[in-house]
Amino acid sequence: MPDEPKTQRIDKQLLLRRAEHNDGELSSLKEITLHQFDIEKIENLDVYCRNLEILYLQNNQIGRIGASPNAAARSLSLVFTSQFPDSPSSTHSPPAHPHHSENLHKLKQLRYLNLALNNICRIENLSRCESLEKLDLTVNFVDDLLDVEELIECRQLKELYLIGNPCSSEQGYRKFVIATLPQLKTLDTTTIEKSERIAALQDLPSIRARLVRERDQKKQSHETEGEQPVGDARPHNEPAPTVEPGTAATEHESNETTPDTTAQDPAAVARHSFQTTTTSHTPESRLKIARELAQIRSESAPSSRSKQPAPTSTPSLFGPDGRVLRRNEGKWPFSFSETPATVILRVDLPKFLDSSLLDLDVHPTWLRLTVKGKILQLVLDQEVRPDDVLAERSKHSGSLAVTMRKAGGVVGAVGEGDVEAVRRREREQEEEERRRDKEAERVKAEKEKEARSGATRRMKLLKSSATLGDAPSSAVNYRTIVQHASDDEESSVKPAPRLARAGVGVKEGMKAGKIQDRRILHDFDITQETFEENPDVPPLE
Repeated sequence: MPDEPKTQRIDKQLLLRRAEHNDGELSSLKEITLHQFDIEKIENLDVYCRNLEILYLQNNQIGRIGASPNAAARSLSLVFTSQFPDSPSSTHSPPAHPHHSENLHKLKQLRYLNLALNNICRIENLSRCESLEKLDLTVNFVDDLLDVEELIECRQLKELYLIGNPCSSEQGYRKFVIATLPQLKTLDTTTIEKSERIAALQDLPSIRARLVRERDQKKQSHETEGEQPVGDARPHNEPAPTVEPGTAATEHESNETTPDTTAQDPAAVARHSFQTTTTSHTPESRLKIARELAQIRSESAPSSRSKQPAPTSTPSLFGPDGRVLRRNEGKWPFSFSETPATVILRVDLPKFLDSSLLDLDVHPTWLRLTVKGKILQLVLDQEVRPDDVLAERSKHSGSLAVTMRKAGGVVGAVGEGDVEAVRRREREQEEEERRRDKEAERVKAEKEKEARSGATRRMKLLKSSATLGDAPSSAVNYRTIVQHASDDEESSVKPAPRLARAGVGVKEGMKAGKIQDRRILHDFDITQETFEENPDVPPLE
């Protein structure tokens, strides 16, 4: 008997490969995606990923969610007996604990389980998933609606998807699920209303009695008709399909009329048969198709591995005469700068590039930087010391700064010590120069501000002085100098004479015909030419 093709299993290597987003750490893994791997069995998740919260297993070949302890023990006992047929049971007994398979109930933090597009026929082994909030069983083969009662103990379950299963077409399907699982909020993408739940609870006894009666009838019919043959996709009560004679002949001829080339190539014959054979949508047929595809891929894999890529020519880094050539295979922007003691090369590298992928080789007149196999080779204008080099990377931009000590040396305190000490002193000098420049700019700005404020103050004083002799009639300023004429003379405002002596009172000023305000006239001198007659100013009464 030929060996069955090997399908993908959930092992540690697969889990590590799918846990790259968690740095390959399985013990703290919260979410993992294992879809489209043709996985046939859930295993090892409770061993390596106990803290899983989100598990994607859609579009695989999983046949069951879990097995009862008795079933697991029976299957283990059969395997043990097949391996030791001549050994007495008392001498060689199977281990007490079965293999770590389908133990989803040990994932106590599991909140979302996606098992859509699989071969699941029963809902089981989920009653102890205490944190389960969302379960997706879309397009499976669950036919017994009473299996929903397995989810009663999942108190946190809020969303359930059973669309595409045979049980979803049963009469009273939605009412039974809503009434059986009072914790549900959404069923098959539809929100459950309170009135709908009340009506479902009223019909629950009759619906459940009917489902139990139908299940007992199916069980009795299966016992009387015998076990269904393995590989037969038809139900027990479905008769064998009748085929017209002409159709059978035509089908037979079409299967025989294959090219001569395919008869000599077994892989081509298998592909032709796979493409032309019609199968039904059953768990057995889906599993058979997946295994056939795995067999075809395994047979065609060696031919694809035999195709080796053509060797590429290595670019030359030196000329025929031995001179160093400039190369920038990664097209990285770079720039040079010099100080009295050092030469600095800055290269703009990606921010998230790991520094372990960089390799720097410095020579007296040239240097080579290798980044992920790509070379940046440059020629230096000045000779440097290869043993006195400092390489630094920026945490914000990822750029690389290579500081090389000049070979000639510098006389003075700046050029003393290694390149790190020299670079530190140069940075201190640069910081000191920048501080001095900022201080000079600050002093200059303060002087300009004082000059502007002095000019503004002088302008205000000039405006005030102009207002003393030219006040409008609507806003009379009683602090101005006003001459008071007698009743017999014409009432007018005349120019004030030269300032009188200090300390003249208001009454004396009124009698003399003038008023002084020393607070306004203290800072500047008002001459006779400053004032003019203004007939709009009324005389003081």
